[in-house]
Amino acid sequence: MAHFHGLFSRRRRKDSLQERVEALAHENQRLFSELEDMQRDFSHLARSTWRVQEDERRHLARELHDHLGQMLTALVHSLERSPEDRARSVELARKALEDTRELSRVLRPQVLDDLGLGAALEWLGRRAGETAGIEVSVSVEGLPEESRDADLESLLFRISQEALNNVVKHARASQASLSLTRSGNSLELRIRDDGVGFEPDRKEVDEERGIGLAGMSDRVRLFGGQLAISSAPGRGTAITVTVRLDSQSSMDAGSP
Repeated sequence: MAHFHGLFSRRRRKDSLQERVEALAHENQRLFSELEDMQRDFSHLARSTWRVQEDERRHLARELHDHLGQMLTALVHSLERSPEDRARSVELARKALEDTRELSRVLRPQVLDDLGLGAALEWLGRRAGETAGIEVSVSVEGLPEESRDADLESLLFRISQEALNNVVKHARASQASLSLTRSGNSLELRIRDDGVGFEPDRKEVDEERGIGLAGMSDRVRLFGGQLAISSAPGRGTAITVTVRLDSQSSMDAGSP
């Protein structure tokens, strides 16, 4: 009887060991699958980051060519035709200088570094309103003044800049609004306009607008956030960005 009991115990231990081996193999397979998914996500985000950088470089190159480059070319031609025509040459040089300063402000406005995101968004709203000849209201609430997250500020500024550029170029709106609010451990950025709207899912969406929206979405994903677009023909457009504040973020130090 003891012999059979020993055999039974060994059999149970063997079965238990086999189950543990199978469980470990299953867990290893699950972890391997998760690792593959993470690698694919990382690869996608890396490509997205590269694409955003290339889009920004392309935009900068176009701005330099279309504005500053043409202005300096006209200045050279003016001097070649008539070196005595100083008034015309001075006018072109001043315009080139103004365009250079404006391009510098667009690339990285000093107000963002000196006074922070709230002041930079106010400046951005005024600039967009003056360019499009419309009313742009700006509301910023809940940002701590004593500590700042430079990366997050840059993200929210760039998203706002791109969204307002779309309003100016495409929306044909009479008014727009930009709001940034904090709720608990999250920030919500919302840009709205009462313009012509569009169908976000249609392939016929303007190519430049489509690239801009894709770039915004890629940037937000890099911060673990979400971007939502609500629009329809004749009903305006609303872009909402939600990002969580990391518990270690310096911006979170100002929370109550």
